[in-house]
Amino acid sequence: AGEVKDFDARQYMDPKAVRIYPRGTQFACAAYVMAWEDAGKPRFDTCRTDVIIGAAQISFDAVEEGVGKSPDALKTYDMRLNPASLLKTTISVSAAAVAGLAQVDGHVLTISSACTSGIDAIALAADRIRSGLSSAAVCGGVDTVVTKLVLNAFCRAGMLCTRNDTAAVAPFDERHTKG
Repeated sequence: AGEVKDFDARQYMDPKAVRIYPRGTQFACAAYVMAWEDAGKPRFDTCRTDVIIGAAQISFDAVEEGVGKSPDALKTYDMRLNPASLLKTTISVSAAAVAGLAQVDGHVLTISSACTSGIDAIALAADRIRSGLSSAAVCGGVDTVVTKLVLNAFCRAGMLCTRNDTAAVAPFDERHTKG
């Protein structure tokens, strides 16, 4: 697992949006801003520009945060639960946020096809441009799976190495699934 440390989303988006959006959406918005600036800040045809984002999972960081603030909400109605936390778990929130930043109203879509979600988003964007359905597309993939819940599940499934020595990164080693 790779963790992004010292990330300040306020460099790329409004502080209110930072409070509202989950970490994955903040990453997607930052990536959009950096790519847009690298491309020379192009203007988009607002109605013919798509935003297609691939995401394999909901924002488990937001789920863990919500449960941490309101642990009883898993069992019964809990007045402490913030209803805005539902927005943070919606898999389509990154595409919608990027479309808002790009100020486009074209086709806004999230693709979820496991590990290939990002590349599938790029392929669909290319197909839509090639077929004339859109003139441009903002596309890519985003996930934030470095959470206690997700890492625990991946380790238990044998999908991550649990050895922490220098030889731990060995995905094709026969010992890979052995802790």
